[in-house]
Amino acid sequence: EAVASWQDELVSSQQKYTASLASSQNILPPPFIYQSTNYVVKMTSDLAFLVEKNDIFREWLGFDPKQNPLFIPADNLDVKSHINSRRERLTVHIKGKRETAAKER
Repeated sequence: EAVASWQDELVSSQQKYTASLASSQNILPPPFIYQSTNYVVKMTSDLAFLVEKNDIFREWLGFDPKQNPLFIPADNLDVKSHINSRRERLTVHIKGKRETAAKER
């Protein structure tokens, strides 16, 4: 129900926004309010558990999801090379751990 109501507001706001362009007013679309909270803003704290004690997730994404709750990568982020680079670093790390464990035996 909340999403449907928000969508109706967006349609109304889109019409106002289109009209405002013609009259040079600046009207922004309404935020998605869920249980009296702007949910897009709240998403940043909802995702905090992903990065609080886990740098691997942030490295895997290539950006900090706490500042980007919709997980939209930056235009200049080369996701494929970032993931390959991360994979190579993890491989080196794992090989080092295996070698250390083998020496300790």
